Amino acid sequence: LHQYFVPGRFSDWRDAVADAIGVVLGCITYLKVRALKSRLMKLDDAKR
Repeated sequence: LHQYFVPGRFSDWRDAVADAIGVVLGCITYLKVRALKSRLMKLDDAKR
């Protein structure tokens, strides 16, 4: 979308694919970090 506002830039299907890959990788990273934090919190609670 930002290409629309930048002179000389245009959007094509490769931009959409790159954006989609970025979204998927971001979601996977978020879920992995959330799961890791949850696991660490459970371990911390078990030690108490």
